[in-house]
Amino acid sequence: MIKIFVRVLLFLRRFYRHYSRIFGLFNGFSSRSFCEDKDSIKPFYTKVIDYLYLFFVLKIFPRNYHLFRMDCRDRSSFRNYLDDPDSPYLKDKFFDVLWPRSYIFLIHDKYIFHCMCKFHGIPTPKIYGLYGKGRLRDCRSLVEFMEMERLEKVVLKPVLGLMGEDIYVISRTELRSRGNIGEAKIEVQSERIEGKDLIVQEFVNQHNAMDEINPHSINTIRLISIICKDGSVNFLAGMLRTSANTTPVDNFSKGGIVVGIDLGTGRLERRGFRKPGYGFPVTAHPVTKTCFEGYQIPFWEEVLMLAAKAQRTFYQIRSIGWDIAITPKGPIIIEGNQQWGTASIQAANGGLLTPKNRALLAQYGLEFP
Repeated sequence: MIKIFVRVLLFLRRFYRHYSRIFGLFNGFSSRSFCEDKDSIKPFYTKVIDYLYLFFVLKIFPRNYHLFRMDCRDRSSFRNYLDDPDSPYLKDKFFDVLWPRSYIFLIHDKYIFHCMCKFHGIPTPKIYGLYGKGRLRDCRSLVEFMEMERLEKVVLKPVLGLMGEDIYVISRTELRSRGNIGEAKIEVQSERIEGKDLIVQEFVNQHNAMDEINPHSINTIRLISIICKDGSVNFLAGMLRTSANTTPVDNFSKGGIVVGIDLGTGRLERRGFRKPGYGFPVTAHPVTKTCFEGYQIPFWEEVLMLAAKAQRTFYQIRSIGWDIAITPKGPIIIEGNQQWGTASIQAANGGLLTPKNRALLAQYGLEFP
């Protein structure tokens, strides 16, 4: 009786949270289309029906309608798309089944994640210390440490940071040349991240083939793995993430470009996508003019093997989105993410709910319309 009561309460909570968003249903309705063939764009009334179908039938909030190019897709294909994992109808289901809250800290805390990887022999960037704690307590001590260790660059990021927030590449040469200006730069940054624990992480030098895409950012691969009940590891999708300009951050949420990857070959798909408001699809990188279509990611087999090993290591979390960099010696895991970035990876690859992926998720009781 109590279980039934709890289920009813959870259903009502999901129902309320979903339908309370109805007043923002048509936000972004008039956004510019991402479709290449402008003649295939649906008329106004058809798009209105699409929005209603997504919201009321599939329980998907249509914030990514244009990003997923649904304005030129058949409505039957909408079932292939997954809503954001934190949406009312998915959040509890995903966290209960794929991302148990009692284990999420293993990948969410970057310092603990690093220690786990190091213990299990999974290549990951070195961590030199915690900024704001002990010896590396301020700007001067950080610069002195970099001088002593002869480190040209380090990466400063929050231990519990998300979505590329407050990540800084600190250059020793820049700080030396700017003097007090360089110190002031870090002090301003420090005000934004005051009270947060930060790690001082190794700056990764990437493979020449990745530099050809964009030498100004570490171009990472986001690869979604899932561990099956028999202990095997499969992959749901993968994409390349790169900065759209000369900034060092490749996150989609910060205007970065995402490009789909053929999981069988490790080759890039034809078009790269940016979050609405930052730009439109491109077939070549805006800075280097490197064409995406068919571009081979180096060490692809090693990338798959590394992600599979990491997924087996962090088996308590049944599906993880890995951020992997490619160095001259091979792949290295930057971090793991429990929420895969469904908007970006579905923009790059199409809907995640392919027949294969539906079967992989169904083994844990996750079924979709």
